[in-house]
This record gives sequence, C-alpha cells and structure tokens, in this order.
Amino acid sequence: MSTEIFEAIKKVVERLTGVQAFSANQNDIAPRGAYATILVMQSAVATSRGTVKQKIINDGNDAVVTARYPVTWTVTINFWRGKAIENATRLMNIFYLPATSDELLASGVGLVNCSNVQNLTALQSKSFEERAVITLTLTTFEEISEQVGVIRKFGISVENEDGKELAKYPTDETV
Repeated sequence: MSTEIFEAIKKVVERLTGVQAFSANQNDIAPRGAYATILVMQSAVATSRGTVKQKIINDGNDAVVTARYPVTWTVTINFWRGKAIENATRLMNIFYLPATSDELLASGVGLVNCSNVQNLTALQSKSFEERAVITLTLTTFEEISEQVGVIRKFGISVENEDGKELAKYPTDETV
C-alpha cells in the first residue's frame, strides 16, 4: 500500500506546490532547484481490529476468513530550496480543498491530520538553503484473508486427573 500512498501524495504535492516530488532516499543525488521528498513509511499503525467476515466454500468443508482493518500512516514531506517554507505551508490547506480530498479518497487514502510546518533552514556552504518539513497523517484499509477448515462435528469428554471419564457428550452433533 505504501506505493499507492506515495503516488497519490506525489500528485497532490506536485499539483499544489509546483515542485517535483521524489521518494525520500538519502543515496540519490539531489536535483537542482526546489524539490520535495516524500517518506511514506515513517510509521504505520493498525488502529483497531476492524471487521472479520467468513464465507463458507467447498460444500461447507472450508471457510475463507477475511479481516479488514484501518491502518494509520505517518507521511513526512520535506521541501528543499526555493520557497520551501511557502510550499510546505500550502499543504496545510489540504483539508479545505474538496478536489484534493476526493483525489486521495479515490486512491483509497483518507486524510486524518496535517502537522504544523517546521522550518529547518540551515546555513549551508556560506549561504542559507531553505528547508521545511510537514507531516500528514493518513488512513487506509488493509485486508488479509486465509482459508481454514470448518469443524463439522465435535465431542466433549470430561476426565479426572486419573484419566477416568466422568462425562461424555454426543459426538454426532453437527455444528
């Protein structure tokens, strides 16, 4: 899902700020001029158990169990050079732009929160290089499935510590 989130956020960042956005990778050579880097996997947290559905298959002998749960993602966007602080500030208004929210939702991504802009401008090679960072909190739904066998009949037997059977319930009960 991180690839889909990156693509969705990249489109939004480039459209709202006008600067090119790249995946954050410290080993890449920095492009000339203003740009943004996006780090999707700052953190990902399953926020609740979600829902569990069961579908019986193979004439009732097996079941497919599917769990669908929300995941909250923390995405960090760094802006470099040019008007980095202004560009990061433009993203703070992301909540007020319905087309942007719709664009993210169409990608399966919901916008939860937007942090304040942090000014990280520093003196680099005898000149100031503008830098700013903003963090978006997003949510998606993940789904996992597994096929399991179904218990069709069961029996219950109660024994004491010596192994003597104290009670037995029928084994021909169908679940």
